[in-house]
Amino acid sequence: MLQLEKKVVDLLKMDITWEIMYKLVRAVFPLLIVLRLSDQQEAFMDKLYFYVRKMDTTLNKSKDLLDEAQRQTKLVSWKTLLDMNKKEIRGDTTSSSESENDSDTCMEDDDDITLGAKVLEAWKKRRNKLINDFSITGWLLSPIPEVYIDSSANMTGEHRDAVERLLKKMYASGMADDSDELAALLSDF
Repeated sequence: MLQLEKKVVDLLKMDITWEIMYKLVRAVFPLLIVLRLSDQQEAFMDKLYFYVRKMDTTLNKSKDLLDEAQRQTKLVSWKTLLDMNKKEIRGDTTSSSESENDSDTCMEDDDDITLGAKVLEAWKKRRNKLINDFSITGWLLSPIPEVYIDSSANMTGEHRDAVERLLKKMYASGMADDSDELAALLSDF
């Protein structure tokens, strides 16, 4: 266990470790904000779509940053630390030089898909669950200046359709699509 602790301390003292951590946090910061929004005990729908849009932009810009962080971790013995920890837990007495050689070959196995691509894929799977008529309408109606500026500059017909669907669902579920009452409701908005 002492050897593992020394390796961890050595790893934490390396400047490259903190550079990698900085890149990772910077690349996914809007995602952290989205997660934090869901923890709050207040309304957040107006901010949700705004931060989903920010995350899309940030991840597209940060893909190269994430890929570079992945390349840099190969220079540091992260995998060796993990292997050492597993062997110490099992009580394995394999020498550390063998462990380092094994970890180098293991590290090469996952080179096909980059970290940036993995993060983008995971985000794309989950982002659609965050986007709905409520979050889009909240984004369009938000009084927060930054969100309001973003929605004013980026509103499209699809966003307007989302608002109409929400209004119909909430206030006009019993009205015919061609009724004057529905037309008045939508034009008031």
